[in-house]
Amino acid sequence: MLVDLLDFESSLVPELFDACRNRQFPVIVVVNKVDCLLDAMHGNREKGLDRLKIWVRRMSRQIRNVHASDVILVSSHSALGFKQLEERLRHHLEPEDPRWMYVVGRVNCGKSTFVNRFLHYVGYRHQGAVHYKRAVGGVTRSPVPGTTLHFISFGLPKGFRLVDTPGIPSKYQVTGRLQEAIDLYGVVPRRRVNAISYALHTGRSFLAGALVRIDQVQGNISFLTSFFSLGVTLHVSQTCKVEDLMKRKAGDFFYPPHSREDCEQLQPLVRHRVEVFGSSDRAWDDLVIAGMGLGRHARAGTSARVQRG
Repeated sequence: MLVDLLDFESSLVPELFDACRNRQFPVIVVVNKVDCLLDAMHGNREKGLDRLKIWVRRMSRQIRNVHASDVILVSSHSALGFKQLEERLRHHLEPEDPRWMYVVGRVNCGKSTFVNRFLHYVGYRHQGAVHYKRAVGGVTRSPVPGTTLHFISFGLPKGFRLVDTPGIPSKYQVTGRLQEAIDLYGVVPRRRVNAISYALHTGRSFLAGALVRIDQVQGNISFLTSFFSLGVTLHVSQTCKVEDLMKRKAGDFFYPPHSREDCEQLQPLVRHRVEVFGSSDRAWDDLVIAGMGLGRHARAGTSARVQRG
């Protein structure tokens, strides 16, 4: 199962784990887009990846029905972790017993990109060579949900087969509410995500495009570290001015969405009061916007407004 690191909880599909367990199928959780957070791993990168794998296992155990035979961290963009993936596949698979390996997961978690990178890594040569950088061969990859419409099978040596599958939609992800391709390109990270920190006082708000609003409602100054795609505009303003800003600049200065009509269709935002904890120098809780990004909040007192659902 392929999982998006930046959208970990909502990209997991507990029902698939349950179905595989009933049929006694081994499940390898491949956490994709690790390269998007490499800059946030201060110090030794290897230690950072080890801590990240521990975090993935801990989060997985908290979700009902989720169980994995192994956890691998990869980057389909840079091929990071594919050597470890190959080693673990050799451990779980027997050459005398060829299997079909299905790449499954939510929409926009990077399944088709992963399949292309894997085929390039193993030197796939049937139906034309796979040139990853030129996007030649393999399967079509796109941030638009529903690009993969059928099961696409690739024959590998010794009778093994790799199967790309259509993405499983989620009603809780922001990407399921965006209609235009330009908006999806802006939301889905395709390169390293920069961690940008903002100081929020009571009465100030953090805006991520025209989709997310985080208000500081009480407490002293707090620090919000955001992890969003570079295609999402980020802005801090006084809370009393946010409504007027959205009426005047949604779709122009605040995007996605990139059109005023789409912004109006997604209104009004639903308010959630969230109590977060943290010290002056360390964030303890994350505010995750499914399918879009996350904010790491140090100190307490936050109200978040997001799309309904």
